[in-house]
Amino acid sequence: MAGFIKEEILEALTRGESVNVLDLGFMYIAPKGGFNGKDGTSENGKSALTVKFTPSQTVRSKVEKVEINDMFIADVNPQIFAVTDQFTEGTDRILTKGKTVLLEGERLKIAGEEGGVFLCPVEGEKKAVCADETKWLKSPQVTKNTMKNLIFFVPDEAVEDTEYRILVRTFYSNSYKFCKTSKETASEVVTVKG
Repeated sequence: MAGFIKEEILEALTRGESVNVLDLGFMYIAPKGGFNGKDGTSENGKSALTVKFTPSQTVRSKVEKVEINDMFIADVNPQIFAVTDQFTEGTDRILTKGKTVLLEGERLKIAGEEGGVFLCPVEGEKKAVCADETKWLKSPQVTKNTMKNLIFFVPDEAVEDTEYRILVRTFYSNSYKFCKTSKETASEVVTVKG
């Protein structure tokens, strides 16, 4: 039954009709920004049409009655869940100089000229990332760059038996634009071996 209703809705939309969707509101086709009236394309040659939905008064009145107990801003910074030295296959946070490391996490994709993966010396009792960015070592190459995985080479300049944190810095927002400010995360403390 649901498949039949879906097909009827799609047919009506392709005829340019607005559709009452279960008295929840109306779905209809509308222009998306500026477009060429002769062939219905936008400036980039793609379809200049989109589907919109206007909720009914019943839906709007129900939404007005919703109470919010807690509101929070979602963390949009990258997160590192696992660090694996691909040369030794170790997950003990000991990295091999000049070899690749796999980072697994969320929102890791690197973008922007100042973005990258860095080995940052630690300082203080809490072993925080060194504030002096001139001491950070940028990975010379990132071979995999996705939202959930990064594979990068450990810089040859890394000093053996020194404690670092892996810092991911990105300006990635979505596939169409970059952020104006960087988003960063740092791993647990790691050590480099030769």
